[in-house]
Amino acid sequence: MGGLRDRPPKKPGDHKSKVVQKALKEILKMGDGERFKLVEGGHWGLLVCDRGCCMIGVDHTPRNEHDHASDLLADARACPLQKDDVRNKRR
Repeated sequence: MGGLRDRPPKKPGDHKSKVVQKALKEILKMGDGERFKLVEGGHWGLLVCDRGCCMIGVDHTPRNEHDHASDLLADARACPLQKDDVRNKRR
């Protein structure tokens, strides 16, 4: 059985909110450009951390798109594991 990162990918431009699209594009460029992957799941999509410690849900129709976009960015920046953390070993 495949992991979350093996789900079909989604594109930030597919989201109906331009503000959320911009936040998703910024998140997907974090680090080396492979820190997060946007996949199908949740209400619209899921941002899955390459280290397996974070999974952030992306709403299809957030009540406040500006707040949702800033929450997505804050959650992505708060991803706890650094690249050299020993817990980063893939299983």
